Amino acid sequence: MDYSDIEQAFEVVNNARAKEAEASGFPIPTVTDDEKLEARRWADGNELKLVIDTPGFEILFNKLEKYATEYIQDLVAGTDPSDTVKILQRHALAHAAQAIRERLIADVRADLLAAENSPEIIKQGIRAARQSATRS
Repeated sequence: MDYSDIEQAFEVVNNARAKEAEASGFPIPTVTDDEKLEARRWADGNELKLVIDTPGFEILFNKLEKYATEYIQDLVAGTDPSDTVKILQRHALAHAAQAIRERLIADVRADLLAAENSPEIIKQGIRAARQSATRS
């Protein structure tokens, strides 16, 4: 995903913080990694909101769910119970597939939840950009 607009907001905030630090004589940290992560998650959530209610998204998500479920079932059911080495190998694969499936679902939900409220860093970027525009 292209985060160039978000990166511009970070730059605006960093510039505003640097000016504020210079004027106050107190150090003000630049945009943190946590602030960046929150803003990117918010941006991803807003992009997901554009497609989440479309039939295509539901089809894609259902296919992913079906493939993961079938793959896990095939790994478990398709193994001879007497072959303990193969059971352990296939269990590891099934475990990894389930973990990926759960992480995808959790990330999509978290992105959508994050999109409900603009992060403070985005608000700061908008305020700083407006202040800069009114000074020009």
